Amino acid sequence: MSVESAESMPDEPFADVLALSLTELRTIRHPVLREVLDDLRERAAQPGEMLWGYGSAF
Repeated sequence: MSVESAESMPDEPFADVLALSLTELRTIRHPVLREVLDDLRERAAQPGEMLWGYGSAF
């Protein structure tokens, strides 16, 4: 982002994303937030490691 484009942005407060539901969060059009949510969706779709037996391995 250049200095010129940052100066032309309106002085609006940032949305409190902690107060939003997942459905509302999905509707926010922000490139970084969209990338993070896409990455989280991909991670959630992959099978995770089974950590419930973690303590008995030692």
